[in-house]
Amino acid sequence: AEQQALIDNLGRRPLRLAGDGLSDSPGFSSLYGAYYLFETTVNRIIHLELVKSTGVKSSCHMKLEELDRSLTYLTKEDLTVEVIVTDRYVQVSVYMKQEHPLIQHCLDLWHISKARLRRNNPVDRIY
Repeated sequence: AEQQALIDNLGRRPLRLAGDGLSDSPGFSSLYGAYYLFETTVNRIIHLELVKSTGVKSSCHMKLEELDRSLTYLTKEDLTVEVIVTDRYVQVSVYMKQEHPLIQHCLDLWHISKARLRRNNPVDRIY
């Protein structure tokens, strides 16, 4: 009920989303994963998608499946996404270019800067 009221309140204006996923355990053996979409103009989570790894090829495919289901839900609700910010996953970038070319896809700056800092750290290069 609260989610539907929020969606109705958003009206038909284009959404500006940030998406991220969580899993029940780190690594590649997660059983459950959750993906949330955060609408940045109203500072609210507008959708949460729960996926069990047995429903996808492997647990590393869960984030893509969660994002796909989330965007499908928004489409069914007749909402338009203008921009979405996600983690830096190759599968997600390819999916967004092929399946949703009209949505501007941006990468999360925190993850990009974290990767660059790691790459420039001499200690990390030794090991």
